[in-house]
Amino acid sequence: MSHVPYKGNAPALSDVLGGHVPLYIGGVFEALVHHKSGKIKVIAVSTDKRVSQLPEVPTFAEQGYPGFSTATWNGLMAPAGTPKEVISIIASALRPACQDSGFNAKLEAMGIDASCNSPEQFSEMLHANWVMWQGAVKASGVSSE
Repeated sequence: MSHVPYKGNAPALSDVLGGHVPLYIGGVFEALVHHKSGKIKVIAVSTDKRVSQLPEVPTFAEQGYPGFSTATWNGLMAPAGTPKEVISIIASALRPACQDSGFNAKLEAMGIDASCNSPEQFSEMLHANWVMWQGAVKASGVSSE
C-alpha cells in the first residue's frame, strides 16, 4: 500500500466512496452512515473494545494486531497557567451535561462514546498519548520541518 495524505477525513472518505483509493482510516462518525447503507465496509475499529454504534465490527486486536489501539478524542482546554480553581469551576459546570442521558444519546448517535473525566484524568490521558505518539514519530523517522 502507499500512503496518500489528505487534508481531512471528508476528502479521503469521498475518494473511498468514489473508488479512487481502496481504504482509509477515519472516525466512526464519518463512516457510520455509509457503512449502514452498505456503501463501505468498516473492517476494524482501532479502540480497545468494540464501539457501541458498530457492535459487529471487530477491533484490530481481535483480528490479530494486538497493541494497535488509538482513539479520537475531544477535550476542553485552557491556557497554560490557568489557576486550578478556575479549572475546577469549569469542570463542575460541565459535569451536569456529561451526566445528562439526552446529551449522551445525541453524542452516541454521532458515533461518539462519551466519557467525562476529571481534569487530572484528562491530563494523564494527554500525557499517555504524547508518549505513545512520540515513540511512533521517532520510529518513523519523520521530522517537523
